[in-house]
Amino acid sequence: MITDRLDESKIYKISFRKGLTWNPMSLLGVLIRFFAKVKYNHTAILFYLNGGWLLQEAIEEGVKTTLFEKSHAIKYYSHFIIEEPDFEYNYKFSLQRTSIIEGKKYDFKGLLFYQLFLNLFGKWYGKAKDGDKRYYCYESVAYVYGIVDAYKLKPKKINEMFIIIISDTKI
Repeated sequence: MITDRLDESKIYKISFRKGLTWNPMSLLGVLIRFFAKVKYNHTAILFYLNGGWLLQEAIEEGVKTTLFEKSHAIKYYSHFIIEEPDFEYNYKFSLQRTSIIEGKKYDFKGLLFYQLFLNLFGKWYGKAKDGDKRYYCYESVAYVYGIVDAYKLKPKKINEMFIIIISDTKI
């Protein structure tokens, strides 16, 4: 399994993509990749805890943590990459933050309006703040790592803070 190549004492960023299919929701992913200028439209946190690899992702139902192999992302997407931060982070602090945002609602408004405006015009126009009650996927990953003002960052900028350690892999 791919997780055999990972260090259990690290927290990873894992990003997903899927091509256009007959499912109308796949169009949203294509549009996100186009406007945000990223190859992967969904991202999550991958970490080892209590004997298993867990995936925490911000999805329609909110921020949820499940076993990696049973996650929404593994069932839905076709490809992924695994990355580690290109900056220092505190493992315990980040792990604690996964608990803090567990169950928070998904930030549809932040993704569909504020991020769209930021990606189209290069300016932040929104009311969000760090530690808010709602998260979209890139924002939740940045929050876990303690990246300040992550809600104001484009997904592409967040991606630039990480190094790919496992390249494009088909699920």
